[in-house]
Amino acid sequence: MGIYEISGGGRNGRLLQNRIGKTFTMAYGAWLADEAGMDVWCNCPSNPRTGEPEHILNIPHYDFDPYQLIDEDLWNAYVMIDQAEQVMDATAATSAVKNLSNFIYQAKKRGIAFRYDTPRHKNIFNRVRLIPDAWIYPERIPANWKLPLRAIRLVVDHQELSRRFFLKINNPADYFPIYNDKVMLRPPA
Repeated sequence: MGIYEISGGGRNGRLLQNRIGKTFTMAYGAWLADEAGMDVWCNCPSNPRTGEPEHILNIPHYDFDPYQLIDEDLWNAYVMIDQAEQVMDATAATSAVKNLSNFIYQAKKRGIAFRYDTPRHKNIFNRVRLIPDAWIYPERIPANWKLPLRAIRLVVDHQELSRRFFLKINNPADYFPIYNDKVMLRPPA
């Protein structure tokens, strides 16, 4: 449970920020949540030409508009927002963004595992970026995204424990069928 931000930059914040496994990390968590019997919610976009949903996850889930979460009666759910900077932009503190942050404030007491990712931590509205229980920094192995992916090291910086943990997912390609990494998320209108 809890609120986790998955962001780029590695341990020092200066490493690669794209194609390092941010969405994969959330999709893997969604798969584990689904296996545990939780409802999974994901901000899958619609194709602008066809209007059809373009699913990020290839497991059972509900699609949602992040700005409408405050109106949902969610309990014991896994909620993920891919490319969160598009809906929690630090430079656009609208009432919709404020309502989204109000929903996030309520997440833990409702048993919600809330996950969001962003290439850059400072792109997220400060009401959100300052409250996670943990920050996860994926590191791609090898770092060169043009080479075949062998592993993803997750650097977990836990707020309450004041220490870092390291987890390693070997052969992440075994899990690629659980999500679609080609989906293009577009900022909301």
